[in-house]
Amino acid sequence: MKKLLAGIAVAFGALVVSVAPSYAFQSVSITTVTAQTTTGGVKTAAFTLIIRNVGTPLTGSVANVNWTGVNPISTVWKMADQLLVINSTVTDVGGGIKIYTDNRAADAVPQFVPPTTVSTAPTSVAAGLVKGLTGTSSVTPLPMAWTIKATTRTVESGTADTGVGAADPNTGSGAAVFNNRFQWLFMTDKSNWTSGTDFNGDGDVMDAGDSAPLALDAKYVTMINSIGVHFGQADTEFGATPDGTNAYVYLQANFSTADVQQAYKTSTLRVEAFIQ
Repeated sequence: MKKLLAGIAVAFGALVVSVAPSYAFQSVSITTVTAQTTTGGVKTAAFTLIIRNVGTPLTGSVANVNWTGVNPISTVWKMADQLLVINSTVTDVGGGIKIYTDNRAADAVPQFVPPTTVSTAPTSVAAGLVKGLTGTSSVTPLPMAWTIKATTRTVESGTADTGVGAADPNTGSGAAVFNNRFQWLFMTDKSNWTSGTDFNGDGDVMDAGDSAPLALDAKYVTMINSIGVHFGQADTEFGATPDGTNAYVYLQANFSTADVQQAYKTSTLRVEAFIQ
């Protein structure tokens, strides 16, 4: 036993001696090497799109997006009867797939014509459903909003993870429910991107509630980028989604200012792929 203890003591002593303090070492030679590569491949942002009924999001196709059962006396935000099913591939880190209306474009029917020459006035906002079916209109369009999901959802039911419901993007519920407001982003119009909108009329577009100018690659209008789908209102809220899989875009509109027995329409709801 004494020999064993003596052996342990000798080993411990050797260990203590072998651990030298860090200041006992000094660098005497450094060689610097560069390692690099340039990857190949092609910058891509591409998609296919199918319109389907929200009740059958996995099968069939229809020609247009519609709202039924709208009564302006009682209907505020209401989801569309159809959704957009988008299958995309985005390999460009600066690219993506965006959504907007283009209601002042030459091919817009009806076409929105602002009632004022002030491009930043609230009455110049062109986004949404334009009053009428033909010609032009200077009446402020009905606001629209969109939300994109990596899986199909039940409409106006379920949970925050399984359902989706209409909500005001600004003032709706902030709770973790199927109709929480944070999942919805207001639809914008291409014609308003350059100047923004001065909603409080103080001469600039820098205040809370104003709409600042948007770049062509703005995150707010981008549904899908190289990371995945834009699941929330913040510019950073993109969730990982594999290329080549379906994403589901649900739409809603606010009918609180609509007239009874009146048609509203946008013929220029655009989904656009872009690269840097």
